[in-house]
Parts: sequence; structure tokens; C-alpha cells
Amino acid sequence: MKKIIFLAVAAIAAMLMVSSCESTEMTTHYIKFEEGNANFTSNLYLQSKVMNLIQYNADHLDNSFFGTEKDAVNWFNETLDYLASDGFASAEPEVPVLESTSATFCLISYGSESSVDGVNYGHEVTRRTIEFKEHSLL
Repeated sequence: MKKIIFLAVAAIAAMLMVSSCESTEMTTHYIKFEEGNANFTSNLYLQSKVMNLIQYNADHLDNSFFGTEKDAVNWFNETLDYLASDGFASAEPEVPVLESTSATFCLISYGSESSVDGVNYGHEVTRRTIEFKEHSLL
């Protein structure tokens, strides 16, 4: 009788432990440009420099991150911190940037979900607006 009760308690404990584990789904994530203020939209040089760093290429998975959503958010924040840094402002090619130049970006998870028309567009995980460092070529 003790063995049966012990086995039942052990089975219940094992079921509770299994059901409490978090799912760690691994998916591809990428950064998508959403919008920029007037200073950003009028600065084609800055737009090109930013897009070269973040433009997602589905064929080669360039500028993407494969992993958990938590790790992808960290990658997203690190990338945007770099875009807002002096290091990015002075990196080649150097481009002029006016003060108060900002843009908003989204982190997109490209998992197994599909839209109604059968095309997978992914879903937004988070978004963030950054302000670029003012930079002059003079």
C-alpha cells in the first residue's frame, strides 16, 4: 500500500513539474523600420546607413537573430543602443545627422504562425524609438 501511495505521489509531482516548465521556442527574429521623424526621413544618407545594418534578407537570414524571444529582445536592444551611439555616428560611411533625429523600430518574430491569406508576416514582439547622435562632417 505504501508503494502505491508513494508511486502515485511521485507521478503527480512529476506531472506538476513537467507542466510548469516554460516553453523555449526558437524562432527567427528581425528588426523592422517603422517610422522616422522629419529629420530622419529627409536624410537619405542616414537611412541608407541604418538599413545596411538592419535590413533583413530572408534568403540568407542576414541581419536576423535565431533564438528565444528573451534573447532576441536583448539582441534588439543592443542593436538599437549601437544605432543611438557615438560609435555608429562616427562609423564609416560618416553621414551628417541633425540633432533631434529619431526613428522607431520593431522586433518581429518570424515563427510558424500564418496570416489569413497563408503568408507568414510574423508578429511584433516589441518596439522602440531611438534618437541618433548629432554628427557633422565639418
